[in-house]
Amino acid sequence: MVKKENYYLGLMSGTSRDGVDIALTNIKDDAIETIDAFTAAYPEEIAILLERLCGLNAKITLKEIAEVECKLGEFFSVTTLELLKKHKNLRNKIKAIGTHGHTLYHLPNKPFPYSLQVGGASIINARTGIKTICDFRSTDIAYGGEGAPLVPAFHQWAFSEQKINRIIVNIGGIANITILHSRDEILGFDTGPGNCLLDEWYERNQNGKFDSKGKYAASGQVINEILSVLLDDDYFTKKPPKSTAREFFNLDYMYRKLGKKKIFSEKPEDIQATLLNFTAITIVNSIKSLSIDPYSSIYLCGGGLKNDQLVNLLENMLKPKTVNSTNDLGCNPDYVEAIAFSWLAYMRFSGRPVRVTTNPNHTELILGAVYG
Repeated sequence: MVKKENYYLGLMSGTSRDGVDIALTNIKDDAIETIDAFTAAYPEEIAILLERLCGLNAKITLKEIAEVECKLGEFFSVTTLELLKKHKNLRNKIKAIGTHGHTLYHLPNKPFPYSLQVGGASIINARTGIKTICDFRSTDIAYGGEGAPLVPAFHQWAFSEQKINRIIVNIGGIANITILHSRDEILGFDTGPGNCLLDEWYERNQNGKFDSKGKYAASGQVINEILSVLLDDDYFTKKPPKSTAREFFNLDYMYRKLGKKKIFSEKPEDIQATLLNFTAITIVNSIKSLSIDPYSSIYLCGGGLKNDQLVNLLENMLKPKTVNSTNDLGCNPDYVEAIAFSWLAYMRFSGRPVRVTTNPNHTELILGAVYG
C-alpha cells in the first residue's frame, strides 16, 4: 500500500473510439496504487465524429479538427470532474493530469514525421484547475524516435523484477510488447494489429462493434492461403524500434494484399478466424524472434484479453511460457494505459526523464507539454 500522498490522474482514449479510460493513482518512487478507474462512453455525437475523422480516406477540415479538440476537452473535463466528485477529499491533492488525447494520425516515418492527438488539454486545465500534461509523443519523434509505444517505460517501472524475465503484451487496437529482462534491460515495440482488424471486419459483417469472446471467429475456419499473404509484409521483419497504427493495419491493408473479390468470395466467419490467427501469430512471432528465456512469464492487458479465442491461441502457441493477466501483478488489465499516463504525468511534473524504447538516438527523454 502506498502511504505517501502523491496523487495523479491519467486519461486514455484508444483506437476503439468507444470512450475514455480514466484512472486516479497514488504514486511514490517505487510503487503505484490505483484509487479508482472507470471508462466513460463517448456520446454518440463524438463517437460518430471520431469515426469519420479517423477514416482512411476522410476529407477533414481545420474547422472539424478544432471542433473535436474542444468537444473532447469538454468531455474529458466532465469525466474528470465526475471522478473527483467521488473523491472530494483528494480534489486539492491531485498534482497533475496526464492525458493522451485521441490519435487522429500516427505517421512517424514520413519525410515530415508526426503523431497527431486531439483532446483539449487547455480546456481540461481550465475546467478542473489542475495542471494538465499532454502531447507525450512529439518530443520523441522530434529527436528521431517512433513516438510509440510509450507504455514500455511504465511497464519497466511497475512490473520489472531483478531476478525474473517478464513479457508484457498490451492488446489494444494495435498490439505492443515489452520485454523486461532481469538484468534491467528493456525492449518494447508494436507487433502489428491487435483488435483493429478483428473489430473492423466484425462490425462490417455483424450487428456489433466487436466479436464478444471471439465466438464469431470460433465459428469459422482459417484460410491458410489468405493468412500467408497477410503475414508476408516488411513490417514483420523490420527490426525495432518500430511502431504502427490503424493508418496501416486496416481493412484496406487486406484488400490491397488480396483484392476485394477474393475476400468477399469467402465466408465472413472464415475471414474472422483468419484475422484472429493473423493477430496471434504476429504477436507470437515477435516474441519468438527475440532471445528470451523460454520459461519467461507473459502478462496480457488491454481489450484483447476479453477475446477468449485469442487468449487460447496465444497460450497454445507460446508454450511452455505461461500466459497470465497483469492482474497477477496488481494492475487492472483494462486500465494499464490510463494508469501509465498518470505515471507519465508524475514523471513530467517531477522533471524526470522517461526511459524510451522507441528511439535509436536517445534512451531517456523528458516527455509532455504542460498546461497550467
